[in-house]
Formats: sequence, C-alpha cells, structure tokens
Amino acid sequence: MRYKDLETNLKKTFISVSQNVTPPEDMLERIEKGIELRKNDCNYKKERVVMTKKFKIGIAAAAICLFSVSAYAVGNISGYHSGTTNENIAYSQIVNFEKETGIDIKSVEKFDNGFEYSRAGKGETTAVDDNGATVGKSKEITISYKNKNGKPLTLSARNIIAGENIKEDYGILKMVCYPGNSEGKVDEAELADYRAKGYEISYGTDEKEENIFENITWIDGNMVYSLGTIDSNFDNILGEDEFNKMKQVIMDAE
Repeated sequence: MRYKDLETNLKKTFISVSQNVTPPEDMLERIEKGIELRKNDCNYKKERVVMTKKFKIGIAAAAICLFSVSAYAVGNISGYHSGTTNENIAYSQIVNFEKETGIDIKSVEKFDNGFEYSRAGKGETTAVDDNGATVGKSKEITISYKNKNGKPLTLSARNIIAGENIKEDYGILKMVCYPGNSEGKVDEAELADYRAKGYEISYGTDEKEENIFENITWIDGNMVYSLGTIDSNFDNILGEDEFNKMKQVIMDAE
C-alpha cells in the first residue's frame, strides 16, 4: 500500500491499526478509500503518539488505528478518521477524561515488563461511508506508556459503532518507508524483495526506515480495546504471548 503523502495521510486516516490479522480481502482498499475521503479533513489537535521523530508520530498513530479497531467495517462503513489529544497529565487525572467522554477505560499505571504510564489523551472516532458521510461516532481515550528504552506502547478504548464487525486478534505489520522524493526511483528488485517478505511500502520519511508494529484488539462489553507498539529493532518484538499477558492485566484492572 502506497501513500502519496505518508505523514499527512497517516495522521488523517483512522481504522484501527490491524493488518496481517487475516482481515477481509477488501480491507486495504477500504483503508485507502478512507485516506482519500479524509485527505482534507480531520486534523489532530495534538500528536497522538510521542516519539523522537515527527514522522514516527504519524506512522505510529496510523498503525495503532489500523490495528485498533481493527476490527474491520461492514455494511455501509467504508473507513474511519480520528483525532485525539496527547496530554502530559498525572495518571490519576485520567478519571477526568472518563467523566468528559463517558468512556470507562480499564487500565494500569505500569506493567511488570517495564512499560510505565507516560501521557493520556481524549478524542473522537468517526465511521464514514463511501461518500465520506458520517455513519457513527464514539468518544475515545488513549493512554501512552514507555519502557526504559523509550519504546512506546499505546492503549485505546472506545464504544463499538453500530455496523462494525470487530476482529479480536493479535497482529504484526511490517513497513519499509522511503524518502518522499524517492518514489519511482527505488530499485524494483529491492521493492519486490520487501513485498515477498510481507512488507508494506510507503514514502515520506527523511531517510529509509524499517518498522514493525504489533497490536492486539479485543472487546469488553460494548467497548473495543486496542494495545499496540512500534519498533525499528526486530529483536525487540514482544510477541503474542506477551501481548495477551498485558491484555489480561488490563482486563483484571479495577
């Protein structure tokens, strides 16, 4: 899947970040359509995921979206768009977001594997049809964590929107990103090799980068949760068992 303006499009598109989790055959087409529908719409109030490079803010947000709802849309839902704040508040203040949004999110301040609370945000997710018209909405809360190496982890929760078919699963997405001015100039053999290895190919970074996204999505009552992370070091993959452990810790939280 290619994006003409990766950073802009990734920030402006939302559908829970879940690729490589056996979605329907037309899921990528729906995502691309959602990008076009929201191309001139839906600006983030603040970056959703804080990392060292501006680009990674956008790509991580998109990934977490793509997995997170990841569910996939059915019926007259063709795509999603979302905007959330990213605020430096105390963990204890998340309760104020819950009161404002009506989202009673289950969460923990830290995990046994070293991830600790960093920031939180609130916003809204909107489902749209083929014409870009709103089909449904839900308030949303996101909670960001980091480990001692700065690796980010983001938890999000919102209400299920009527017409969704949420896929509860763990998934991995591999992506190689090239500088924006290199589109059409990269050796086709190199691109073919990446595709054969299961990579998505995008353009828009300052330099070539390889990233891997992991995510787990699940349903709790009328809520859909997503927990996802990004890393450029493939040796740092957490794996499905670790994500299931973190999911259980969240589900057991008060």
